[in-house]
Amino acid sequence: MTVVIQFCKLYRNHHGTSSASVFRAMKTHPLKVVHSKVFSHRPWRLRLAPVAASALLVLPSLLHAQSTWVGTEGDGGNGAWNVADHWSNSLPDTNNAAQFYLDAVLTAPSAVIDLPSGTVTPRALTVGAGKSVTLNLGTGVRLEAKQAISAIGTNLGTGSGAANLTIAGPETGTATVQLASFYVGHNGGNGNTLTFTGGVTVTDAGTSFSMVGHGGGTGDSSHYNLLRVEEGASLTRFALYLARGTNSVFGNRVEVDNATLAINGGSAAATSTGFLIGNAANSSQNALAITNGGVVTVTTGVGGSTTNRLELGAQSGARSNTISVEGTGSLLQLLQGTTLTVGHSNSYGGNSVTVANGGTINATGAVTIAGYALNGGNNDGYNRLVIANGGTFTTETTITNHGLVQLASGGVLNGTGSLGIENGARFEVAGSGLAIQATVKAGGVLAVGLNPLEESQWILSTSVVMQSGAILELNLFDDGKADRIVFDSGGILDLTAGGVTLKLLADDTVLTDGATWSLFTGNGFSGSFDIITLPELTDGLVWDLSNFNEAGSWQVAVIPEPGSSLLICAGLGAVMAFKRRRSSTV
Repeated sequence: MTVVIQFCKLYRNHHGTSSASVFRAMKTHPLKVVHSKVFSHRPWRLRLAPVAASALLVLPSLLHAQSTWVGTEGDGGNGAWNVADHWSNSLPDTNNAAQFYLDAVLTAPSAVIDLPSGTVTPRALTVGAGKSVTLNLGTGVRLEAKQAISAIGTNLGTGSGAANLTIAGPETGTATVQLASFYVGHNGGNGNTLTFTGGVTVTDAGTSFSMVGHGGGTGDSSHYNLLRVEEGASLTRFALYLARGTNSVFGNRVEVDNATLAINGGSAAATSTGFLIGNAANSSQNALAITNGGVVTVTTGVGGSTTNRLELGAQSGARSNTISVEGTGSLLQLLQGTTLTVGHSNSYGGNSVTVANGGTINATGAVTIAGYALNGGNNDGYNRLVIANGGTFTTETTITNHGLVQLASGGVLNGTGSLGIENGARFEVAGSGLAIQATVKAGGVLAVGLNPLEESQWILSTSVVMQSGAILELNLFDDGKADRIVFDSGGILDLTAGGVTLKLLADDTVLTDGATWSLFTGNGFSGSFDIITLPELTDGLVWDLSNFNEAGSWQVAVIPEPGSSLLICAGLGAVMAFKRRRSSTV
């Protein structure tokens, strides 16, 4: 009994558990007797006063649910995974999670742990606040932590601040890791990082989601956490949530740099839950970044009964969450009908997908760019799809735009699908990269140029249908510069529905006597504009549209006001006088 009491006191001092509760636990479980020499100076083992037969009583498996890393020096620093003395309860196995944390004894803030060979099977991997761990895996190593959720950044130990776990594969060959679900940032932890790097292939051993950033309750929001896959590593998940919960969650990131990430919807018996970014109410500035040839694939699992999905800011109040695909070979591919949704009708806008500089997005399922809530003006503007210089977006179905689609010069929008511009939405286009049919519906705006302060040219080589109530918007600049449409072979601007508006915009400083602009090159019109809206002019000046036809190079001009107010109309070949402060319509 003396030994038991001494053991309880020592365990209490190290673990903060009352002696009485430990003693009660020991009474209800079989006790194992071991020789005193298995204990040493290490703080997690207990040196007791000599007793008869040098026997010691230790707790049974109830107290062996975790195995804590202590390392070579006993302070939680560097060491080798396969050395039993580097762990508090021998090597972790399927019943014991491998845990890494700081406390009064385990004071090393970082640990580099080598695992050069073999197979290890810890129940899970858990890293407490303030601790940084690097696992170096050798060629052929198998690390299987598939019995429970692995967590990076938890209330474990007495440390504070960010937790970090890096799992590094070999320079040559491959190591394999199997993980059940993992959480990066939980219980209010911020700034935590999980990195997979080098020759490591990580597969999913579970059927639930993994998560980066969480907002589950009061004081429980987790921000600025990072999942990074880099330098040839490969990560597969059943489902992945970047910022999830009921509270505002912001600043969390997934980065895929020269590596691969697959969201596959699980096994034959599972239904998919997708890749959800900014999936918490009022979440903001959460981001997926694909760079330097990184590849992210979202697809439906074998036998999956539900089409998979990629959603960005698709929650009420979500704002300014982003996806970017940049760099030669960088690819986001949405396979087997996987859908893409950007924003939410009750989001606060600014959620955006950008592809640029050699990046590509391939979409096989429906793409929806949502509108946004005005929120009393407290919003971040349109939800948007941006195809910038060097970017390619390929679609096999319909892109439904309730927000903003921008196609810059040097960008490409192609495939077998189509683009629909809905009421209140905008399509801003320049260059020659539009290679699918587009339809602008009533209240939708087609605008040449992405910057209202810079001249742009759009080379039209496909069919664009303007429905009744649609608007074409062009800007006028000084020195005769203007946004312009050049009709190339096959280029058609279909106005046959009638009721289409041509809207010209200009700063007052360019609207001077004699200013002239040519708006179109060639004639790909089918039908004609029924309404032309012109900027207001100062007193003494009027608009001249007499050369607004193919023979006149589709020219509009500002001239002095005639002595009479006579208005001569001959279709669009007319001289029309519009006085100051009158928005003029033909």
